[in-house]
Amino acid sequence: MALVFVDRPGRFIDADAILTDKLRGCGAAVEHLVAAGHQRIGFLGDRPDLYTAAERLRGFEAGLARHASDNVKAGEQAGKTMCELVKAQGKSSGQTSTTGS
Repeated sequence: MALVFVDRPGRFIDADAILTDKLRGCGAAVEHLVAAGHQRIGFLGDRPDLYTAAERLRGFEAGLARHASDNVKAGEQAGKTMCELVKAQGKSSGQTSTTGS
């Protein structure tokens, strides 16, 4: 029986995989937003230990690095602050989260 992973490589199994280029795709999205005049660009992603999320974040950061400015950095900080507030709100309401891949 053949096994093929879609959108992420297998971690403990030697098998074929069909992957999209998340790094370039997310970088291109940042390029598009900057070209359209956006200055406050944020990133919301999944757990950074997931291959797909890590690749998207790398692409986002690479895109930002090509257009680093105070406004872009302010947008990045605003996104981080928002994530911290969401985490704190979940803890204070007694919510727990389950994670999966």
